[in-house]
Amino acid sequence: MSSDIVWQTIRNNSAFLKTRRNVPKRFSTERFNLMAVNSQRYNGLVNRKGVHIQLSKDGKKVDVLTKIAKNEHLPQKSTRTVSILSKNCRRARNGVASLVKTYKKRDIMPAQRFISQLLRGTPKAKK
Repeated sequence: MSSDIVWQTIRNNSAFLKTRRNVPKRFSTERFNLMAVNSQRYNGLVNRKGVHIQLSKDGKKVDVLTKIAKNEHLPQKSTRTVSILSKNCRRARNGVASLVKTYKKRDIMPAQRFISQLLRGTPKAKK
C-alpha cells in the first residue's frame, strides 16, 4: 500500500498520538520516529526506511534498529539490530552517526540528538 494512503488514514487517528495542553503540536510515540513529531516525514509506521535507538537490557550498550525495506510485510524479519558500547557519549554518538549515514542520511542529526538525550538521562555506573 502506498505510504501516502497510509498517512492519510493514520494522521488523525492513531494509538500513538499524544497531545499536550497549550501546545498546538501533536506528538507521536511509535518506534522509528526519532523526532516524536506527528508528521509524514518522521512517521515510523508509514515510511519504508526507519531508524530507532534504544538502550539494551543490561544498560551498557546502545541498540540501533533499522528497518529492512524488502521485508516490511514480515514483522519478525523486518528489523536489523546493531549494538554499540555506550561508555563514552561522544563515541556512541559518532558510531550511531556512521551507521545512520549509510542507511538514511537525513536522520543523522535527529539520531545524534536522540542518543545524547538517552545517554544523558541514564545514571552512570559506579566503578
